Amino acid sequence: MIEFVVDNVDREYARLRRFPIDWVKPPSTQPWGNRSLYLRDPDGNLVNLYSRVDVSARSSDDSDGLEHDTSSARRRAGARI
Repeated sequence: MIEFVVDNVDREYARLRRFPIDWVKPPSTQPWGNRSLYLRDPDGNLVNLYSRVDVSARSSDDSDGLEHDTSSARRRAGARI
């Protein structure tokens, strides 16, 4: 997988939608705090465009349609520090 950090995943998705791209996953927010989308490049490589989001500021109606409990993930991350 090739990964690129971008300023705003949703803006990049809107900008790139006019091109014939093999979309794998539309923009969604992951429980660990990345907003990302997956696509395939012309050679078939999986590409992840992502940006960091403040998970504490997210609304409960995130566009991925899932409820995420990030408290346990935060505890695990804090235990490794």
